[in-house]
Amino acid sequence: MAPPAEIRSARGRRAVRSAIVTTVIAIPLLLAALRLVGVPAQTVTPGVWIYAGVLSVALTITLGSRLILLRDFEQAMAALQREEYEAAIVGFAQYLDFLAANPFFDEWHWLLLLTADRYPLSEMTLCNLGYAHAQIGDLGRARSIYNRVLAANPVNDIARAALNAIDELEADYA
Repeated sequence: MAPPAEIRSARGRRAVRSAIVTTVIAIPLLLAALRLVGVPAQTVTPGVWIYAGVLSVALTITLGSRLILLRDFEQAMAALQREEYEAAIVGFAQYLDFLAANPFFDEWHWLLLLTADRYPLSEMTLCNLGYAHAQIGDLGRARSIYNRVLAANPVNDIARAALNAIDELEADYA
């Protein structure tokens, strides 16, 4: 389920504002850093200006991507931390819909967000969704979700550990 148009539009406006602010801040910061290391302002070459522009664009993409990519995920995580598991389940499910509609973000999140995450966003989201289901006692659904993660990535340690924990819980109550 995609967010309503007014929400998507608001996200876009925030991303544009973020891009402008980043551009306005990045270039003077680079020039100030150059002056700190003793480079006189008049000797700044066109290459430095190009580098400043590239840096500015990279920061803009990163900050804009965070606003677009992680907003719903972070809201679902906040609900999870507040132990509002039903709200977290809804949020993670909506975020999975977003990732399914935008597979590029899931595949390239490490570049867009400049992170070194081990797993794709979809796998992390599924693991959190499985955790939320386990917390409300829906172990069957949690197991199904973790198996889905392992089907996509058989070496996902989080899903494997969670399945082991579910097995232990079920053995204790059997």
